[in-house]
Amino acid sequence: DTDWLEEPPLWIDYLSSGKYITPVELSEKQQESAVAILGTDPKKIFSPERIVSLGIFVVGKGGGKDWFVAIVMSYVITVLLCLRNPQKFLMLDGNLDLLTIGIKASQGEKVFFDYFKQRIKDNKFFVENYKIIEEGRISSKPRNKSKGVIELTRTSAVFPNKIRCFSETSNNESWEGYNVIFFVLDEISGFTSEKQASNGRKIFETANSSCISRRTKNFRGMGFVISYPRQEKNDIILELYNDSKLPDY
Repeated sequence: DTDWLEEPPLWIDYLSSGKYITPVELSEKQQESAVAILGTDPKKIFSPERIVSLGIFVVGKGGGKDWFVAIVMSYVITVLLCLRNPQKFLMLDGNLDLLTIGIKASQGEKVFFDYFKQRIKDNKFFVENYKIIEEGRISSKPRNKSKGVIELTRTSAVFPNKIRCFSETSNNESWEGYNVIFFVLDEISGFTSEKQASNGRKIFETANSSCISRRTKNFRGMGFVISYPRQEKNDIILELYNDSKLPDY
């Protein structure tokens, strides 16, 4: 297959083979959720044929939601790096951006994004094939010829082939300048604007229009909305979860 530099790993192999990450065992619910969104064929990971493009997880504190979604995110990047030209394959121009949105700086940068960056630094595929530079210093470099450079900062991770990851906060309601193919809305129930007004619904609608609703012949984006409820009524994570159960959602 001329589109692929190498065969992308199956999700189950990514988790258990030891060739990529230290083997992990997901719960039955986590595994079902991942397969529902990612599918079973990595070569169709962004295909419009996918039925499910959005994961809505209502999980309490300490439930492992950040850890789980960070693994999914690292898998998606691994598959993209197996492509010869991901832009051409997906029929998209420019950068391919994976965006994470948190409640505030400490949430977006210190919690989820730290989980994600650790998944990069622990990933054998990345370590053995790419030079990893963190905050201007070499974190690791391959023994053999490098396939490129991965640059990590406090709020970003930039990979070859214009694949980029950014950590933003809910204060930024505009996604101008990003070409979003994957997003994580982390703790959406606590999202507020700079004026401290609740804006989770507005950011979700931006995510939907910028990523999920936009598609090409070979592309349909995906995203995860994760949170624990902060209100008994009118909490957006509960509203989205209930909406997802509707027949025409």
